[in-house]
Amino acid sequence: MTIEREVVIHDGTGGPFEGVAVSDGDWEGPHLLGVVSFHGIYDPPDYQVDAITAKILVCHGWDDPLAPPDSLVALGSELTEAGADWQILAFGHAGHGFTDKSANMPERGVVYEAGADRRSWAAMERFLTELFD
Repeated sequence: MTIEREVVIHDGTGGPFEGVAVSDGDWEGPHLLGVVSFHGIYDPPDYQVDAITAKILVCHGWDDPLAPPDSLVALGSELTEAGADWQILAFGHAGHGFTDKSANMPERGVVYEAGADRRSWAAMERFLTELFD
């Protein structure tokens, strides 16, 4: 039997990425090497999380009104408690959706930000290189 190893990349569309939900359902087990989240929403899950073995990279806009800085601090605490190997990169002057070139709702804090887009992509590339080398 062949077990594939995978990485989950979440871009903040299609619903929130619960900070420690990587241990739930299809996202658990030794097959999952890593998780990358771009401008997610980091509400804690409503269940107990044990250990998280996947490495995690979170790329987030500091000015995101949907997930303010306090939520990032809480996420870091949750990931630490779960024993995860994690990184959180916060980009100044970036809101929600900073990687989406069509994002143009400044009144809602959803705006494309080229610098944060470029830097977060480079961070993901380094993260993936580390995982697969």
